[in-house]
Amino acid sequence: MKAIRASVAGVLLAVSSSITHSQDYPELNLRLAHTYHATTAQSQIDQWWADEIRKRSGGKIKIQIFWAEALGKQNEMSDIVGKGAAHFGVIITSFFPDRLPLVGVTNSLPLGFKNPRQAQIIHTELVAEIPEMQEELRRAGIWPLFWHALAEFRTLCTKPITRLEDYRGLRMRSYGIYVPRMWEALGATPVTAFPAEIYEGLQRGQLDCAYFPHDLALSFRLHEVAKFTNTANFGAISTWPIIANYKFWQQLPDNAKKLIMTVSDEAAAKDREVTSKTDRDSLAAMVQKGNVKELEFPDQGKLEKATPDFFQMWVANMEKKGLGEPARRTVAYWKKRLQEVQ
Repeated sequence: MKAIRASVAGVLLAVSSSITHSQDYPELNLRLAHTYHATTAQSQIDQWWADEIRKRSGGKIKIQIFWAEALGKQNEMSDIVGKGAAHFGVIITSFFPDRLPLVGVTNSLPLGFKNPRQAQIIHTELVAEIPEMQEELRRAGIWPLFWHALAEFRTLCTKPITRLEDYRGLRMRSYGIYVPRMWEALGATPVTAFPAEIYEGLQRGQLDCAYFPHDLALSFRLHEVAKFTNTANFGAISTWPIIANYKFWQQLPDNAKKLIMTVSDEAAAKDREVTSKTDRDSLAAMVQKGNVKELEFPDQGKLEKATPDFFQMWVANMEKKGLGEPARRTVAYWKKRLQEVQ
C-alpha cells in the first residue's frame, strides 16, 4: 500500500509542529485522498469545501485533493486516513463491514430512504445518537466532518426492463452484503463490481445492468454502453463522508476546527440542495447524449414486496457480531425519523 508506506509518522509530526494555539489560523498544507474523479456533483462540493476553507482562513489552511484513487484504492481508504498517510479522505463505509458494521448501515441497505435528503440528515443524526457508531470511528482512527448522499438508485441496462419479471436471470451490478440478497430475491444474478469496473462490465457483457443513481451513471459515461433505464426506484443511500484522521483532528486548534466545521455544515446543506436536481439533469443529459430511453415501470409495489426486510436482516447479522442492542436502537431511530424527515 504505497500511500500508507509513505511516512505516517512524518505526516503527523509535520502537522503537530505546524499547529499553534494563537488566535491566528495555523499554516497548514493538507492532503485529501479521494476515490472518485472531480466531475461528480458530490466531488464538486468537496472542491468547494476545500476552496472555502482556504479562502476563509486567509490562505493559511490549504487542502489539496488527490482525485481518482491517486493516493490509494477505495478498499485502502480506512487505513490511508486512519493511519495518517493523508489528513482527510473519503470512505465508502459499506466496504468495511468488519471495521464499520454499524456506521456502514446507511450505505448498505437498499430501499432504506425515500430520497437523498432523508439519507444525509438521518445518517448524520445516527452518528450523533449512537455512541457505538462513534466508537467504531475512533477505533478506525477517523472522524466524519460531513456526509454526502446519493440520489435514488436506478438500473441502466443493455436491454429494456418494463416488468418485475424482466430482472430474472440478468447479471446485476452489486456490492456489499445486502444488495446481492435483493437481486437474488428478484431472480437476478448479483455480480460484485466497483464503480470503475462497471463500464467495462457492461461493454463486455459481464453485466446486463448497472445499479447507480443517474448522476453517477452519467459521470462514469455508462450511457455509452447501456441504453435502457426505467422508473423503478431502489431508494437513496448515504454515501461517502469527508473524514479526518482522528488524531490530527483532535490536535487542531479550536478556531481551525470551528472554521472547518462551519464550512462542512454549509457543504452538507449544498449537498441536499443539488443532489436531486443533478440527478434529474443527468437523466436528461443521458437521453440527449446517449439516446438512453427511460421506460415506465409499473411494478414498484411488487418490487418492494418481493424484497427482504433489510432492517430485520441487518439486525440479525449484527446480533451475530454482538451488536444486536445498538443495531435495534439504530433501526428504531431510523424508522422514526423516516416519518418526520421528508
